[in-house]
Amino acid sequence: MNDTGLLVFMLEDGSQKDIIDENLGIYKGAIFENIKMKIQK
Repeated sequence: MNDTGLLVFMLEDGSQKDIIDENLGIYKGAIFENIKMKIQK
């Protein structure tokens, strides 16, 4: 996936609010991995 916004949109209900509230939990790895790959491209 090349779009971090689309990745976040596809997460389960309530996940976006958790991310905004800085409660990344299990999503932290997926989000940072996605950002890292985008930077490396």
